[in-house]
Amino acid sequence: LKLAQAVRKHACGRRGAMPRFSKVVATQVQEEPEASADTDTEKDEAKSGIPEKAREATYEVCAKRVALRKEASTGSQATLVLHKGERVCGTPCEVDGLRWLQISRKSMEPHPLSMVLEQEFAYVLMDGTGTDLGVGVLLKRAPTELGWCAADGEKDRSEVFEVVKGSAVVSKGKDPNEPEADVLLEGCIVKALEVDKAAGKICFELVAGDGPENGWVSIKRLTPVSQCLNSTGSAPQKAAERPPQDEANAAEALRSWAEAFWCKPEDDGKAVLFNREAFDWRVRPAEAEGAPELSEEELRLQLGEAIAAREGATAALPRRGPKVPKAGCCGMCWLPLGDTCYMHTKARKVHAECMAQLLLQELKRDDEARLEKGRTRTRLR
Repeated sequence: LKLAQAVRKHACGRRGAMPRFSKVVATQVQEEPEASADTDTEKDEAKSGIPEKAREATYEVCAKRVALRKEASTGSQATLVLHKGERVCGTPCEVDGLRWLQISRKSMEPHPLSMVLEQEFAYVLMDGTGTDLGVGVLLKRAPTELGWCAADGEKDRSEVFEVVKGSAVVSKGKDPNEPEADVLLEGCIVKALEVDKAAGKICFELVAGDGPENGWVSIKRLTPVSQCLNSTGSAPQKAAERPPQDEANAAEALRSWAEAFWCKPEDDGKAVLFNREAFDWRVRPAEAEGAPELSEEELRLQLGEAIAAREGATAALPRRGPKVPKAGCCGMCWLPLGDTCYMHTKARKVHAECMAQLLLQELKRDDEARLEKGRTRTRLR
């Protein structure tokens, strides 16, 4: 045992050298994985061309068009379409083996259609190479920009429209006899690719909303979006401001109005609110001072005339079914018409109030039928 200790002391030179040698070896072993990680990062950067250290950068769309989705998934709903040449600022990330660009809503504020973005972040697929999607590189690095920018030299001057009046029928061709292919729901935003004024249709490309990506639709169902949607960087116009008002004149007008309507009768007796000279409902003509009293025969005569007039007004009421009333009664409420009336369908004379109610009922039926038709078409899709 003493011989073994002497040999070990002679080999190490002194006590404690072995521990220091072990620490150095351990330090080198711990540093090796970091060097390996750096090497893998450099390989990934060389392969994709996107440095990981520059987390937020600007990228340019190199495909014909890419979809801006709510989630980092190819099955997520597309809220916006970016066309070739547009530039966006975002943070690269990897989800399920696919590289995505996370874009904040704040960076997309200069985009003319940024109002369709509801969530805080949206995602764009950067590279689909090696997948079953059948697409290649969709985004590439671009010079640093602040947020979204339009393509240089390719300013999009096409018209942008919004679907109004319920829904718009989409066909595959511009011929009026073309069968119906799909429906664009109200609120969809489309971009016109070709306009045929003779047929009254446009060839569109869907920008935002649910519906077919392209097709032909009638221009009567569309309304042009404001010109700020076609601009690339112009600030929105300020809302019209209310002109300043003279507070003294407003106060004087209010005081005059209050004095005219709310002064007491004992003041001058001519207040509008208390002026009863224009109303005769408080005193009946027969009870006026100096009016002669009616005899029993005259009272019976007046009562008989009133009963006859009532029987004549109600004689035209049908016993069964809503038949057309005789002249002098309303076709809806069956009350006397009077001097003024309106002609409804099937030679029915009605009051002005009854005519308004009939028109409201017809409009309500039309709205319900239109909504039911739209729901049916949506279910068929």
